[in-house]
Amino acid sequence: MEKLSLDDTPWFGTTDFKGKNQLTSDSDIRLKSSRLLYPLPLPLEMLFFIGPLALAILPFINPQLMLPEIWLALSIGTILGSLLLKKLFIDSIYGRVKEHVCQINAKRLNIPGSHLIETKAGPMEIQRQDIKQICVRFWPSTRDLRTTYDVSELIITLQSDKSISLKSLYFPIKPLLYLLVYFDYPITLQKRRHSLTIVARSIFVAFPLVALVAVTGLLFKEYFL
Repeated sequence: MEKLSLDDTPWFGTTDFKGKNQLTSDSDIRLKSSRLLYPLPLPLEMLFFIGPLALAILPFINPQLMLPEIWLALSIGTILGSLLLKKLFIDSIYGRVKEHVCQINAKRLNIPGSHLIETKAGPMEIQRQDIKQICVRFWPSTRDLRTTYDVSELIITLQSDKSISLKSLYFPIKPLLYLLVYFDYPITLQKRRHSLTIVARSIFVAFPLVALVAVTGLLFKEYFL
C-alpha cells in the first residue's frame, strides 16, 4: 500500500481528538482512552461477568421474586456499582487515569507502562531516534460500498530490536496512528485480521452489562410507561 495520508478518509475519516485542528510541528498531544477492558484478576473478572448477567436473567426465571420497583432499583444500582467498582479496582492495580495517557510530539512518544506491554508500571518514554519502525496491523471493513480500515495493533520495534505491542483494546490506537503519520514516524503496514482474543475479551466484558441495561430498559417500559 502507499504511504498513509492524513486526508485519507477510509483511514482517518472518523478520527478525532482534542487538539487535532490546532496541530503544529511543536504540538505535544495527550491521548486518553477508556480502561474498562483492562484485565483484572480472574476471580474479579468472573464476579463482574456472572453478577450482572445473573441479575439480567433472573426476572425471566422468577418475575414474582421482587416488586418491579425493586427489580428496577437493583438493576440500576448494579450497573452503576459495577462500573464504579471496576474503576476502583483498575485504579488500584494500574494507577490513576492521569498516569495512563499516551503523549506524543515530533521527538518522543510516551506510553503508560504496565504488564499489558510487559513493562514495569509508570510512564515509558521512547525517543523517536530509538524507534526502528512501527508496524500497523489493520483489516479492511466494507459497508454500503464504503471501505474503512480498522487498526487492531501498533507494534513498535526499537533499534535494540525490542518490540512493544499496543493493542486497540487498551490504547487510543486510531488517534495515535494519526499523530504518528502527522509527525512522520517510520510506519509500515501489515494486513491482518483482528485476533480472536480481542473479540472474545470485548464480548466477555461488555455482554453482561449490555444485557442488564437492555433488561432494565424492558422493565422500565413494561411497568412504568
